[in-house]
Amino acid sequence: MIAISAMVLPGISGALILYLLGQYEYLSNNLHGFKDAGVGLLNGGSVDALVAPGAVVVTFVLGAGIGVLTISKVVAWALDHYRAATLTFLVSLMVGALRFPVEKIFEAETFAWTPTVLGGAVLAALVGGGAVLLLTTTQTTSTTEPIRPSAIRCFSMRTGFPM
Repeated sequence: MIAISAMVLPGISGALILYLLGQYEYLSNNLHGFKDAGVGLLNGGSVDALVAPGAVVVTFVLGAGIGVLTISKVVAWALDHYRAATLTFLVSLMVGALRFPVEKIFEAETFAWTPTVLGGAVLAALVGGGAVLLLTTTQTTSTTEPIRPSAIRCFSMRTGFPM
């Protein structure tokens, strides 16, 4: 439930949360076991091999559904009532989430700031900044429909899925 909730928040991946909680390999192994048992079942294998990893996968999927619905409502409520603080928190998550992968890169024995690596980083930063500037300068808003405070509500309106 916690890992999938992170997928709604910007800058955090569910895989990172699972890794930090020490559950990434466990869930990954069960998912592969479930898949292999399903293929084995199609080839005449036993249902018993499907039960143990299937219980883990079903539990994860149920927790994921509850987590997404819960965290989306919490984020929508927070944006409606405490917009500035919530946006500050979400931006902080995005910036803070960069620390873990950057530390792993710098700890790697094969990493070095070569001109190619530095040029690639600068180019990526310029392209990303340019894309943000382009999107903000060309964005148009409709005067007939109010701007929604969260993308979650827009998703709800477009899909008809109650949030």
